[in-house]
Amino acid sequence: MDKYLDTRFERVEKALSTFIDSIAKYNPSEKLAEDLVAADRELAAGLKELERHQNNHARILQLRQETASLDQQTKDIIGGLWNMRKEVKTSPATQYPSTGPKYKFTTHELLNYAKRISRTTLPPAHLLYNGEPNESQQAPGGQGGQPMEVDSAAQTPMPGGGGGTATAAGTP
Repeated sequence: MDKYLDTRFERVEKALSTFIDSIAKYNPSEKLAEDLVAADRELAAGLKELERHQNNHARILQLRQETASLDQQTKDIIGGLWNMRKEVKTSPATQYPSTGPKYKFTTHELLNYAKRISRTTLPPAHLLYNGEPNESQQAPGGQGGQPMEVDSAAQTPMPGGGGGTATAAGTP
């Protein structure tokens, strides 16, 4: 790049010196002036090219620095992944218990038990009332504290397949 610009500077110097000599001899020439202007234009184009070259060089240096930074970041990530892999490989595997029954009773036994106790079981007290009973209500016979008619056995058939239902009062 230096030789390229040096030749353009030399051409401008030569054109300028010949033009000055022609003026000093009181014999200015248009051709020499045009040569000087052309040499100046070539020098300006060369300087623009030099500027573009320097900008490209600065961009290359910036990209090299960015590449080095990203390479280091990649190495750090890969190193971290490698360490995590080693930790995972050295950690003991979870031992699950055998797939046998977890409880001492079967689902069928549990459902039979629930059917037997459903006739005598009542829902929690807060479900028996339409509204929340408060301290001002002394008896459940007030307006907000009306007991709901709940028949826990109405939905549970009688054992023995009789088809009827039993109430809590009529429990055998």
